[in-house]
Amino acid sequence: MPKKFFLTVTGASLIIIFFGAINKVLGMVREVIFANSFGLSHSYELYLLSIVLPAVINTFIVYVGQNFFIPQYNRIKTQDGEINARVFFNKALALFLILSFLPALGLFLSADSVLKLIAPGLTTAEFIIAKKILQIVLLTIPLNGLIAILLAYFQAEFDFKNAFLSHLFLNLSIIIVVLGFTTRFSIYAIPIGFLLGTLLQAGYLSFFVRSKISLEHILHGKIKFLKLFPLQIFFITIFIELLGQLYVFIDRLFYTSVQPGGIAALNYAATVYLIPVSILSMAFSSAIFPRFSETFAAGEIGETENSFNTSMRITFFFFVPSAVVFFSYAQPIIDIFYHRGAFTENDVVMTAGVLKIYGVSLVFFAGYAIINKLLFGIAAVKLLLVSSFVVIAVKVIVSFILVTKYQQNGLAAASSLCYFLYFVFGIIIVLKKLHFKKTNIPATALLFTCVNAGSSILLVEVLFHYLLPAGVLFSLLKIGIFFAFYLLYACVIKDETIHIAGDLLSKTWKFINE
Repeated sequence: MPKKFFLTVTGASLIIIFFGAINKVLGMVREVIFANSFGLSHSYELYLLSIVLPAVINTFIVYVGQNFFIPQYNRIKTQDGEINARVFFNKALALFLILSFLPALGLFLSADSVLKLIAPGLTTAEFIIAKKILQIVLLTIPLNGLIAILLAYFQAEFDFKNAFLSHLFLNLSIIIVVLGFTTRFSIYAIPIGFLLGTLLQAGYLSFFVRSKISLEHILHGKIKFLKLFPLQIFFITIFIELLGQLYVFIDRLFYTSVQPGGIAALNYAATVYLIPVSILSMAFSSAIFPRFSETFAAGEIGETENSFNTSMRITFFFFVPSAVVFFSYAQPIIDIFYHRGAFTENDVVMTAGVLKIYGVSLVFFAGYAIINKLLFGIAAVKLLLVSSFVVIAVKVIVSFILVTKYQQNGLAAASSLCYFLYFVFGIIIVLKKLHFKKTNIPATALLFTCVNAGSSILLVEVLFHYLLPAGVLFSLLKIGIFFAFYLLYACVIKDETIHIAGDLLSKTWKFINE
């Protein structure tokens, strides 16, 4: 029973949500510690500028590994057997290690030129700090090459527990090192903790697959490498994920065009913005991704459509009210998370303004997380690449237009617009490729959740405008009552998602009892 339960999307989602919630709590503790220790200080912004390229590359490698490896591994395992799939895993592991080592070496050797491009005008002292941070973080890139394929392999085999448990090492290491050694290492404590956590994560994952790693499979010559590795799809996947990771890098290029602390405000706001996405949307999309590729490979389009519609209903149900809360209560939320130590009242106001703008796009960002997995699962990578080029061009153009007047808020608005465009283009591609017949289901779900959330927030504001004094605790109370109204209305209109959530709880309770 336990094994069968965890092989379902319900069971897998439960595991990912559980560990994702723990990791997100640790991530927020990490950010709170950063805010308390560094605030929106210049040294923290130097750190953010220094790590932007390694961070983009690391995230890019992990997503490429997942979005390329899982569909191809499932295809090979289904069509060519377990042995060929094992060979593919080992060859992919070796390839990603080599390919991730090359950019790390190139950036290490050209660190001076890279920093002058990203952050021109740094003083000699600032440049030395930035270079040391960059060189430390560059050491994590080859390790992430291994981690990318190991994580993808665990997910393809529905071993979500070890995959997501491994993420805890990163945040725990950073927290421990920053708390224990900031006085000694100052801003360098963050990259040192990051490197240590990456080492521990790679070691943990490798331990559980050590019997499956084989030099003989890596050097296997009888099975054609190109047959196992469709290079066209591989390189298209690389370009898609690279474009998807450029948003942070583009924002950093406007470092001199925003208010002092503006880049740090974008980072802190994005961390809060991604809390519900990391816990819920990424959990469900990660769990359902293997299902998308399996059902599509088996020709079960109807089952693929049902999975997609269910995913979108759940996404809209949870993220429309979350977007409303971020937009309506951004300042008390930021105040609760960060307002202590070096993080001042002005820092709260600046960061809250960014979060409010990000919040508008939350439902589209979360929805695209599902759509993106479906598009990779059905191998619609060429159309996805075209849409990615269009959206990144919009990001650059709109950022140039808005940053002069609106500074960091303009950069946030450009990103929010892009998340909306990704969602729209993704829906168009899905309908074009799969010809779904029940397109009214997600559209109706979105309409109902918007009406529900809009009515609930208006009711809360009308009822409590004159009753209680303003303040952070008062805002928390209003957020709680808003969600209560939202859930009550969903029950009254018998929203289908309530039944889905109830089924999830029922299956979970049954599993616990057995």
